[in-house]
Amino acid sequence: MNKKLSALIFCMLITGMCISNLKAQKDGPKPQTQETAQSEEEKLAAKRAALVEKTAQALKSKEWTIYVTVKPAAEKKPAVIETDALTFTDRIVMSKNLSARGYSKNGSNYSLSVSDDGISAVWETMQMHENEQDIVFLRGELNIKSEVMAGGIVYKSGKGKSESHPYATVKPVEMAPLESIAAAAAGKPEESKKSKNNKEKK
Repeated sequence: MNKKLSALIFCMLITGMCISNLKAQKDGPKPQTQETAQSEEEKLAAKRAALVEKTAQALKSKEWTIYVTVKPAAEKKPAVIETDALTFTDRIVMSKNLSARGYSKNGSNYSLSVSDDGISAVWETMQMHENEQDIVFLRGELNIKSEVMAGGIVYKSGKGKSESHPYATVKPVEMAPLESIAAAAAGKPEESKKSKNNKEKK
């Protein structure tokens, strides 16, 4: 009787230990690698949020003068450059010229993303014309350190036509007509010919 009782107690003890071990494994702490990965993700998300906030503050700190290339330089014709101004608030961007032409007079919401290294940022928006047919897309990439912005403005009419105009905060060099460049490079040959003819007449 004593042997049977001892064996029963021994089995109960073994069973209890097994159940305790299983519960400890289930409720125990997560593996360290998983916790570390989660912590790194949270840190990265917080860093990105801080960079976006810092960049948004930089964007709205001033009016951004941009130089839009309406027509690129062609033979005998210099590029047509148009000056515009962009203003940003917390989440709104407005173009002075586009507003005057009937596009989103109060500006439009823009999305903003910043690279993990904090060097560059990209913003994008879309604006509708008051005729409710024409649309314009604006995109800009900002070098945060140098505060130089470049991007593009894409017009899409209700009829399906599309025009793309690049812009930058740095004014492009306005190219002179090709004839003038060629003449300067050759030492103004036209004047040389005239003077040569005059000498021959004499």
